[in-house]
Amino acid sequence: MSAGSSRADRLAWAGLALGGLLRLLHQVHAAGTPCGLVPRGNALGFLELAHGILRGDLLLGDQVLFYGPLYPYFLAPFLPLGDPATMLVVRAVQALLGLATAWLLWRIARRVSGPAAGAAAAWIYALYGPGLHFETLLVATTLSTFLLVLGLHELVRAVPERGAAPARRHLIAILVAGVALGLSAWGRGNVVLLLPVAAIWLLLARRGTEGGAWARWRPGLVATAWLTLAASAVILPVTARNAIVAGDRVLMVSQGGINFYAGNNQDSRGWFELPEEEGVVTDHAGAYEANTRAVAERNLGRELRPSEVDAYWFGLGARWLRENPREALALWGIKLRLLLHRFEIPNYNNAQVWLDGDPATRRLPRFDLLLLLALAGLPLVRWRGNAAAALFASIALAYAGSVVLFYVSDRYRFPLAALLTPFAAVALAHAVTLVTRRVADGTSRWRLVLAGLGAAAGLAIALAPSPSADFDEARNRWAALEHARRGACLEAAGDPAGALACYETGLARQSGHVNGRLGQARSLRALGRPAEAAEILEKLAPLVPTRREPRELLVRLYFEPPPLGLGEPERARPHLEALLRLDPSDSAARTRLESLGVPPSLQQ
Repeated sequence: MSAGSSRADRLAWAGLALGGLLRLLHQVHAAGTPCGLVPRGNALGFLELAHGILRGDLLLGDQVLFYGPLYPYFLAPFLPLGDPATMLVVRAVQALLGLATAWLLWRIARRVSGPAAGAAAAWIYALYGPGLHFETLLVATTLSTFLLVLGLHELVRAVPERGAAPARRHLIAILVAGVALGLSAWGRGNVVLLLPVAAIWLLLARRGTEGGAWARWRPGLVATAWLTLAASAVILPVTARNAIVAGDRVLMVSQGGINFYAGNNQDSRGWFELPEEEGVVTDHAGAYEANTRAVAERNLGRELRPSEVDAYWFGLGARWLRENPREALALWGIKLRLLLHRFEIPNYNNAQVWLDGDPATRRLPRFDLLLLLALAGLPLVRWRGNAAAALFASIALAYAGSVVLFYVSDRYRFPLAALLTPFAAVALAHAVTLVTRRVADGTSRWRLVLAGLGAAAGLAIALAPSPSADFDEARNRWAALEHARRGACLEAAGDPAGALACYETGLARQSGHVNGRLGQARSLRALGRPAEAAEILEKLAPLVPTRREPRELLVRLYFEPPPLGLGEPERARPHLEALLRLDPSDSAARTRLESLGVPPSLQQ
């Protein structure tokens, strides 16, 4: 090992150590925040499935899988620890997986462009801010990304150095790659779309240079066959499970169609948001799955198998694309800009709020810096004969296309950061060399010019205005929603003052956020400020005429005596009447109206 390589390795280990320290600090911060130890969103569904595994339901129920099976199996062994120990230990394991991913990218970048780039890759990914955030969530993002990078790392190892004969270890690496990529697809379904790209790359990378056509292509064909066999051995059992247990032909999960339609319809803005008229409820996994099926069955007028529900939604999205090519092209352009934007579009948890709220992660690199470095690094890569660089470039393009094909969210985009890291590392290593040695390290002038243009393009993307007119409003809404959720956690913990602060922080971003206003009113009431709560609710109730909560809370405020209420029950009369109009069977509202002297005959 050369002195330069040894020095670069020491630098890489230092980056991993710093990444470990920052992860510890962020994990401690996250655990101490409101909702820090409360599973939310998809995590609740994963936990339910994992508990089922512990109870002996190893096949995850008797229906076609709607969500990938990877994470429930990962969670199940940790559940006997109990709450909140399970969440803390799982987070710690995911932090180690994040560091392991950085280690793998170090080794890959070293193959792409040498020891200095390897060390730079370790630093870039170990300090990548969104990575630290996802490691604190009970979702498959960290695990599936680790498996994706592991699979690509093994594919790189499966290609002998120039002039070397294939060895047994190369075959083992191909098998490990297929298994890792198959398991990654268990957690992130669009990884399936990457398998043909990996297979074509392996076919070309293992192609011989001597003999006839069969002699040249045989090594690549054999290697591709082994990769396909290994990946199929992981994926097809899920297909068989769906066929045997649920009696339906679905490759892995049945949510691809609704996800495709969510990103390709007349009202799509590039992120996940279904048209209201479709009637699909998305507040939790059970309602989302059930309503997806119910709407399809209502529109087609018959009961449907999950595969038919999936096909229905795919068909709606595909039909809109066919009938509106110009609008579809514009939408895909917006989705591409969203994919390259600095902001992490929430799938559920708002990464921006979490990262900006922690001093340990506030200044860490985000996607904009990573993209800038990657665009600068691409021209600096020596592409001739560089199998590792070709693999990561082709997989990164394919993965980006798979996200744009559906819709953009932080969870879906996240693996792209790992795929761009080796190229970003090349740029960072060259920049350090130029600064410290004041020489271009043998890089031609035109490559440096192209690198500068790439960096300028990355900077232009980072500084570009919002991708669409609705984007700023959506960002404010997502921030208000995250703070409203935190406020609800503090309310449940008996801290109305802390809850009020959270609600008002969110309302500063979007003053009309309904759940934030309701939470603000509840907190004010709990703090003995009922008049302020009533003033807020009187303004809110007419704006949301079909929601019962504002009027129900007003009735409580007017009927209850001070200090939690106003003791003015007559003021509740119009709200009681409104509640009865919404639900004529509301006996509580009817009884209270009678207490105000309103006879049943007039309670209409």
